[in-house]
Amino acid sequence: QLWKTYLVAVIVIAAYYFVYGSPGVSKLILYNGIAMSAVAAVLYGIRRNQPKNRRPWFFVAAALASFCTADIVYYLPELFAPNNIAPFPSVADGFYLGMYPIMIVGLMLMLRSVSPGRDIAGVLDAGLVAVATFAVLGILYMDDYLQSGGSLGGRLISIAYPVMGVCL
Repeated sequence: QLWKTYLVAVIVIAAYYFVYGSPGVSKLILYNGIAMSAVAAVLYGIRRNQPKNRRPWFFVAAALASFCTADIVYYLPELFAPNNIAPFPSVADGFYLGMYPIMIVGLMLMLRSVSPGRDIAGVLDAGLVAVATFAVLGILYMDDYLQSGGSLGGRLISIAYPVMGVCL
């Protein structure tokens, strides 16, 4: 029954945040408190359920922690200067983008523990979907970023987000 209590608490806190929350301390504490509670929930689940292979779940918890760290780093400037907007690219982007490979490793380890051996058909299916999605992204999204102004690093990071999303 603990998960039901957790779910209700997160919904109440999220509703409060969206109705009454304001930028700054509220965003940093409430929003990231929910995110860190997800990390704690995964770690608690590992301890409580004792899965045979814990390693994938530790990767999931680490990925969630990386994402939460990115949010904290991104929103810290707002806390000290309310009109301050975080720069782009920033250190937060490293944590945001770093979340993807960590989560990918965790999910791959989960898949390997459920389906050991080689699944060539599954890999080919996933590769086909990824290539088609990359093609659509390239046509609709990435080309605009490559042609737009701004630093090369900023443009590459802008492209890295959808690419990593497709990889995930």
